[in-house]
Amino acid sequence: MAWQTPSSRRHPPPPPYKMQSITVKPSFPTTSKNPKAKSPIPSATPLKFQYTPSKDGVDLNLLILFHGLGKPKSRMRATRVQATDAAPFSTGDTEKPFAQLGERLQLPQTATLAVRAPALIPYFDDGFEWFPSFDLSTGDNLPDAHPTRLSGLHATRALLTAFLTTHLIPHCGFDPSNIFLFGFAQGATVALDLALFGVVRNLGGVVGVAGYLLGAQATGERVPERRFEGPVLILQGEREFSGRAVPEKEFEQLKKFCDPSAKVAQVFVPGKGGEMPNSEREWRAVHTFFAAHLARRILQLEGMSDVYEVTVSGRVVVPQG
Repeated sequence: MAWQTPSSRRHPPPPPYKMQSITVKPSFPTTSKNPKAKSPIPSATPLKFQYTPSKDGVDLNLLILFHGLGKPKSRMRATRVQATDAAPFSTGDTEKPFAQLGERLQLPQTATLAVRAPALIPYFDDGFEWFPSFDLSTGDNLPDAHPTRLSGLHATRALLTAFLTTHLIPHCGFDPSNIFLFGFAQGATVALDLALFGVVRNLGGVVGVAGYLLGAQATGERVPERRFEGPVLILQGEREFSGRAVPEKEFEQLKKFCDPSAKVAQVFVPGKGGEMPNSEREWRAVHTFFAAHLARRILQLEGMSDVYEVTVSGRVVVPQG
């Protein structure tokens, strides 16, 4: 019989606990003394964009913003457009208002990049689309599962992937895990598609407003070997689909392409249609998302020789003295 002291008889040994993975190394050994990333060069992509460095001078994160559909050229054409596509017309026709939005968000240590969709919409004054939306012979909406929509989305994905892999990451110096996407309506579809199916598998996260994957993606896309592990937030007005049944189904569809460990959430806004956020509750949800997931640098500590970087089971970095 094993020897037991009186104390061990009264207090049995605690059960084994699963230890967290902890990595300790000198703090930020490769960090440049200049915290500003390089600005993107317009000639690096056929896509038009507006880039704004972070106001605090630390371009650690990059927020890429994708607008919705554009404004109809005439009232006659506008009447032929269904509500699901008409909602973005008043707010998201080009990259310009989204460049302003990126500045107003004032996210710390975050540069913003508002991108214009690649194609001018037929019969529209100045609206742009990320993939085909209308039948050119009738002006009617293309069905959600129409193959032209999916092929157009794939073409847009290729343009954005090239921009990421040949310029934003290697030239500008943004870490993929610090690149976040914000999209509205059709732009939300593009943001989700790029994160869930793009070549870069470790983007930081996605915020989508009133937009989901295309219906054709449910059967036309292969589930990637490595599913998206980053966070996803969907904001959805209840009035857009006359209830929650349709958007809940769409939400479950996109969750199938996310890793089980991914933090995927949907926030319904009562009494709201398919518009951009315009209430304190909606913007609080957006800011809470970014506050939880944006990377941060503590510049005051980085120059100290006795400061070490401690990473505990994830990408959150906490400098310790």
